[in-house]
Amino acid sequence: MKESFPNPEQLEKDEKERKKKEFIALAEGLASQEKFPFPGIDPDVYARFKVEEEQYPEYSIPIDELIQRFEKEGFRVVFGDVENNQDVFIVPAGGHDVGSFYVGKDRLFPRHLKISGDMDEILKKLIEAYKK
Repeated sequence: MKESFPNPEQLEKDEKERKKKEFIALAEGLASQEKFPFPGIDPDVYARFKVEEEQYPEYSIPIDELIQRFEKEGFRVVFGDVENNQDVFIVPAGGHDVGSFYVGKDRLFPRHLKISGDMDEILKKLIEAYKK
């Protein structure tokens, strides 16, 4: 009898696909909610954004202005479905979107958020899944 061993590349691909599906399912549950209070940005991410802001000011909204907006408005979870890539964004609750495609520079990725103790559990899982 010929024994078949799993292909490591296929196993890795299957695991990535499983994680993506899990991530999308978490995001879909959060995207249906109105808004969340802003927990802040991870300090390492903030430092990186400040450097990028100085180097490429024309490509982004100043991070301090964006943070003020998030603190004032809270945030929503939206999809930026570019050719079914299923990107998930954190945007100010007063932001604009067109259908399921978010338009604008005023967005973060879930991995940019700081995790806080009183945060929605599904949101925590989304942030943690995005950082893996």
